[in-house]
Amino acid sequence: MKCSSYKKFLLVPLAALTLVACGATDPSTIAPIATDKVTFSVPSECQSLYQRTKPIVAVVEFANNTATQGGQETKVSAQSNSRVGVASSGRATYIGAEKNESFDSVSKVITPMLGEFAQGAVESTVTKLGSVAVVSRNRLSSVLKEQQFQMAMADPNTMVSMGGLLGAQYIVTGSVDYINSKYTEKSNASFVGKDGKQDTLSMIANVGVMAYNATQAGWNVETQMTISVIDVSTGQVTATYKSKGTAHVGELKVFTTDQMIDASKKAMEAGLNKAVAFFNDTFGTTSYINEIRGGKKMALIGVGKKDGISKGDKFQLISLDVTTDARTGRKTCSPTPTKITLTASEFGSDSSTWATISGDAKQLENVKIGSLVRRSKAR
Repeated sequence: MKCSSYKKFLLVPLAALTLVACGATDPSTIAPIATDKVTFSVPSECQSLYQRTKPIVAVVEFANNTATQGGQETKVSAQSNSRVGVASSGRATYIGAEKNESFDSVSKVITPMLGEFAQGAVESTVTKLGSVAVVSRNRLSSVLKEQQFQMAMADPNTMVSMGGLLGAQYIVTGSVDYINSKYTEKSNASFVGKDGKQDTLSMIANVGVMAYNATQAGWNVETQMTISVIDVSTGQVTATYKSKGTAHVGELKVFTTDQMIDASKKAMEAGLNKAVAFFNDTFGTTSYINEIRGGKKMALIGVGKKDGISKGDKFQLISLDVTTDARTGRKTCSPTPTKITLTASEFGSDSSTWATISGDAKQLENVKIGSLVRRSKAR
C-alpha cells in the first residue's frame, strides 16, 4: 500500500544506527611529565578509605505484589489486539483472546514463582558486578531454616538479625509490582516513493517495517520490580530502584505457561541490565590512582575486569580533607567529590584500568598518584 508517512517506521532502523567513537589513546604511547609524578600524601585519618574490601550482600526472595487479597483482580494480566486461541491442556495453558481478557489459569501458575524469579535475577546481576561478595543461596537457605525466618520479609529488625547471622553488610529485597502480557498485531505496511517506485526513504521505511515486526509484533511481556537495599548496621533502607523490563516473545499461535515463565524471567533480566549503574552507585567501588600520564590526560586506577569494570564506567575524583572538632579536638576525614571525572578506557587488565581524565581544569591539580576515586552512577 502507499503511505506518505514514514515517521513511525523510519525511526526503527535509524534508532539502530550507532556512531563509533574514537577510542582512547593507547597509554603506552604517552609519556609522563613532571606534574604527573606528584604523589598525594594521604592523611592518617583517611587511611581507612584505602582499605578495599568487597561489601557482603545477601539477596532474599522478593515479595509478590502482583495479586491483591480476597480474589480481587490480579496485576498479572494479558491483552491482545486480535483474537487468538484459548485452551488448557495439562500444565500448559494457552492464553490470548479478546482485548482485556484476563488469564487467571496462567496467573495461578506464575504468581507463586515471581518472588523467587526476582531473587534469582537480582542475585545474578549483583554477582556479575564483581565488586561485591554475594552470600550463597545455600548459606542463605541454611540460616533461614535454622532461625525460622520467612523468605519474603518486610520487618527491618528481622532483616538486620538475619544480616548479622550471614555476616552481610547489605540486604537486597523488594517486590514484584506487576507483570503484563500484550499482543501487538503485525504490520503489513509497504512504502513507495512519490513516483510509485522505491527511493531511499521508502526503502528505509520498509526496512523499518521488517524491524518493527521482528521486535514488536506478537507477544510482549513487561515486568516491574521495586528493589530496596537495607544497610544491616542501621536497619534503614539506603536506596530504592524501580526496575522495568520488556521481553519480546513474537508471534505464537499459542502462548503456554512455560513460555510465559521464560518471558517473565527475560523481562526481569532486561530491566536489571539498566539497574547495574544503581547497584554500582549503591555499593560503590572505591580505588586510587597508581599512575598518571600525558600531563594528566590518563590515569591508571587500581580496579579492573575482575571488579566488574568495563569501558565507559565513570569514576569521580574524591578530595580528602581533615576537619577538627572545635570542642573535642577530634580529627576526622572529610571526603568531598570533585568535578573531575575519570572514564574507563579499553586499556587495562583484571586488576587495573586506564581512564581518561576530564572536568574542571582548576581542579586538575588534585589529580595525583594516590588520589582516591569512587565509581559514579553515570555512564
